[in-house]
Amino acid sequence: MLSKQSLYIINRWDVVSDVLEAVRGLRQELTTFLYSLEAELRGQEWWSQDLRFMRYGDASVYITCVSWQVNEEDAVWIGIEGATVENFFGTGPGAKRCVWISGRHSSLRSSLLEAFQGMENEILGDAPNVTGGHVLRHMVRKCLPNEEAGDYLKNVHTETVQFMGEAIELLRSCGSTIEDYIAGPNTQA
Repeated sequence: MLSKQSLYIINRWDVVSDVLEAVRGLRQELTTFLYSLEAELRGQEWWSQDLRFMRYGDASVYITCVSWQVNEEDAVWIGIEGATVENFFGTGPGAKRCVWISGRHSSLRSSLLEAFQGMENEILGDAPNVTGGHVLRHMVRKCLPNEEAGDYLKNVHTETVQFMGEAIELLRSCGSTIEDYIAGPNTQA
């Protein structure tokens, strides 16, 4: 009737219940960790008044520039997405640091990828090969089995702040590409 695995779980339900509660707590702590990026980002030299920190659900945050809006929609996002227990510590596909362009603005994405060609910048990596709405995508490495989780998360935090700073500077260097798109006829309501 019930499998061996199910009976094993039922017979140890008190332990299973404790583990499930701990996982719920860990999820909440990771969300708090993710949202804590805001204070550090706002303290960076490259931060300016036209930047906004945005929360997107419990597992993603991004920054955007007010001047990169089209009809009150953020057209360009720089952030980390998929910051979950499974993606940091488990079998999930992994979290990503990325620059994402809203699907409605695919010509902006194409223009940015074209602008990146020939640029010498370490952050670009394999930019021409990214898919979806991304123009940059860096996978966040998973926590190694013997790695201390606190040290791992400190590294994720530091590397994310660094990525966002480098990405904002890269996009600022492509400012005319973004500005021309925003001012163009394809963005009017």
